[in-house]
Amino acid sequence: MNYLLVASDKKTVNNQILSANMILDFRLKSGRWPIYSKTMFKDAIKSNDKCIVYVAGKYENRQSFVTDFIIKDIEKNSTLENLENKKLYINTPVPIFDLIFEPTRIKNIINAKNLINHLDLTNNLLSNAWGLPFRSGVNILTDRDYNFLLNKIKS
Repeated sequence: MNYLLVASDKKTVNNQILSANMILDFRLKSGRWPIYSKTMFKDAIKSNDKCIVYVAGKYENRQSFVTDFIIKDIEKNSTLENLENKKLYINTPVPIFDLIFEPTRIKNIINAKNLINHLDLTNNLLSNAWGLPFRSGVNILTDRDYNFLLNKIKS
C-alpha cells in the first residue's frame, strides 16, 4: 500500500508555532513518524508500505511533496512516551505507534499546486478545494500517484 503522510505546523507548549518543516526535519533524522489514535487508515499501515511526505502549513516548503521512504517496522508505543512533545515541546497527542524507516532527508521540493491536475487524489475536486486530501495526517495514494510523485521527488 502507498500512503501520503502530512507534516503540519504545530503549537508549542508556549503557544508559539513550530513549522511543519522543522517537525519534518526531526522526524526524517530520527527515522520515526508518529501515528495517533484518530489517524485515518492507521489499522491498514504495515511494514514495507511506501510513503510520500507532504509539507502543509504556512512556512518553508509548504504545499510541497518533499521525500519518500519505505516503512521498515511499526513500533507500538507501550511506554506512552511522546517524543515530539519531549524534544520539540509541541502539543500533540501521545502516538499509539511509530512508523520506523531509514533516516532520510528532503530530496526535492515539488509544489503540489503544479501537480493537482495529474493526481488521482485531487482529480475530482474543485480548483478551490484541491487541498482537502492534504488536511489529514495520512491518506492513501494509488500506485499511479505514488509512482508519479516518486519520479518527481527523485528527479
